[in-house]
Amino acid sequence: MIIADECLDAGVTAIIRNAGYEVLSIQERYSGFVDTDILDVVKTYRGTLITEDKDFGELVFAYGYKDVSVIFLRYDKESFSDVISKVLDVLKELKKETAHKFVTITKRKVRIREL
Repeated sequence: MIIADECLDAGVTAIIRNAGYEVLSIQERYSGFVDTDILDVVKTYRGTLITEDKDFGELVFAYGYKDVSVIFLRYDKESFSDVISKVLDVLKELKKETAHKFVTITKRKVRIREL
């Protein structure tokens, strides 16, 4: 399951849903949750969080939050379609994986770190 962070652009959520993925939207279901509570939701559903909030990187790497997968998006309006295309490619690959990952997607690259 894909967990769409509250700050995630609604267009991203819609595109992922239209691609056939089951998406739980934090904004629709758990509005106002703090980041650690969101990571608990990700753990509970064994999902992958998609976010534009860099604080999740800090929680995972600096504070050692475990057993979650996160896709962190960095883009501007001009690179939106490039980034979304990469998101869909990464989601296909992550479906096959069992290990937890932290993925950063920008217009120019995809960086995948195993957690």
